[in-house]
Amino acid sequence: MSQPPSNREEVSRWLSTLPTAWTLQRGKFLMREVDRRSASGSEVLLSLSKSRGVIRRDEISEGGGRADTLVGYKVVRPGDLVMNKMQAWNGLFGRSRLDGLVSPDYSVFETLPGVDQRWLTYCLQSEFLVGQFAWRSRGMGTAFLRLHPENLLDTPIPVPPRDDQRAIADFLDAETARINELVKMRRAMLQLLDHRLRSTVALAFERLGHASPARPVRSFARIQLGRQRSPDNDDGPFMVPYLRAANVKDGSLDLADVKKMNFTPSEQMTFSLEEGDVLISEGAGSLAAVGASAVWHNELGGPICFQNTLIRLRALPGTDPNFLAWWCRYAFYCGLFAAISGGANIYHVSADRVRTLLCPSPHLSEQGPVSRHLNEVEAHTRKVSTVIERQIDALVERRQSLITAIVTGQIPVPGAA
Repeated sequence: MSQPPSNREEVSRWLSTLPTAWTLQRGKFLMREVDRRSASGSEVLLSLSKSRGVIRRDEISEGGGRADTLVGYKVVRPGDLVMNKMQAWNGLFGRSRLDGLVSPDYSVFETLPGVDQRWLTYCLQSEFLVGQFAWRSRGMGTAFLRLHPENLLDTPIPVPPRDDQRAIADFLDAETARINELVKMRRAMLQLLDHRLRSTVALAFERLGHASPARPVRSFARIQLGRQRSPDNDDGPFMVPYLRAANVKDGSLDLADVKKMNFTPSEQMTFSLEEGDVLISEGAGSLAAVGASAVWHNELGGPICFQNTLIRLRALPGTDPNFLAWWCRYAFYCGLFAAISGGANIYHVSADRVRTLLCPSPHLSEQGPVSRHLNEVEAHTRKVSTVIERQIDALVERRQSLITAIVTGQIPVPGAA
């Protein structure tokens, strides 16, 4: 199976391998743009997922980011093709099975008579056309690239006879459904692994709770809220990298995007991080996300501070920092942080409330074995999860390569000429 062309010069050579019965037609001969607008805004809001196509917005979001009014949004009907103009270069197309609305920044198309909707959707998602969409998109950088409808409709598309379109769509429906089911099963395995880890952590601390008295967290750690960000600190003589809530995931740090802010030497004394410090996300858009935590292990050189979207816990003498970190994971998994959070659209867990939470107080000699056991369980979980994630990536790549090979005629399909 050959790779799709990576530049314009290769396209004509690649297209010379098309089956003889196929033609090359521009998009405007296969579909037309429609621009129906909602007068009431009462229809269901839809969104576009690369893996699931056109779906209800509330399946992927609890209302976050929804406009105050949907009047003027574009109307979508079953069978319409939907394109995210800003992500067309990434293959974000889908065929709708629903009535509803999409953002005015999306484009909606109807297929013309004689064109199989399913075949055309697969074609638009193929690596061959996605590569062309990247060339034809306009803008600065991938964050601002847009494929305008006229550019899509001007794109040449390899077109088989109508009966072959149907045969190709039937074949890909069956094959992609099989691959999607394998992906779904592996994602379920990842969820089971995560549930096993959470259950193991919960069981460990529940046993400790029965065997040792509970004391407030302030007995185990110094608790400090980070410094507030302000425009006055965007520049200055003491620019220092700092961590914020976006850098803290459950059990790990994402340091791909670390920003800087001016921290005076005295502020650095208060807000700098040390090996073993536990960082808790102070706020989140949902109760399920508030309180995620990770441990700082001096991953970056030099002084590193933290913003007030994070709470720092620094273990006191007599407390194993790793034990403290696992208790924070336990408090997150069991909803202790969510229980003391307040807010509406954004939920916050205050440092004062964290100080009052109760934690089992085993002797230091007992904390180490608990931490080491949980470390081993997590290491095994991550090892197995990595293997499964690679399998998912391979299946997704296989699905994409299969679509491309089929809709460009590289692989013959049973029932097609």
